[in-house]
Amino acid sequence: MSTDTRHGSGNWGRPSIGLAALPEDRFVALCPDKSTRAGILETRPLLFSGKQLLVNADINGNSLKVELLNAKGGVIESFDRSCSRLIIQDELRYRVVWADKSGYKSLQNAPQDIPLVIRFILGEGALYAFSVVD
Repeated sequence: MSTDTRHGSGNWGRPSIGLAALPEDRFVALCPDKSTRAGILETRPLLFSGKQLLVNADINGNSLKVELLNAKGGVIESFDRSCSRLIIQDELRYRVVWADKSGYKSLQNAPQDIPLVIRFILGEGALYAFSVVD
């Protein structure tokens, strides 16, 4: 039996076990195509119980914007894309906040009694996942 474990050597066709490790929630990504237009992803209308919106993304600068809409597609006041900011949460995730004259707002400041749509606008990079947490 060969003990050479370099790629391209050894006995091929024999059963073996391997391990591949991926960063958390980074199995599949949504990426815009190579055009000059941003890619847009919208959720269906959802009711939220959490306070913070986290996005798992690989982005540069301000290439990801987030806004909240009502079920009819109208942007919720103070939660539009121009107000959205991303704050680094950890090595994989960003916390989404919206800035206005009164300060920063999070998902907990959005209307709680109506279904909301989250719209992600991605200029470049990759959006892997989002989550709503307390």
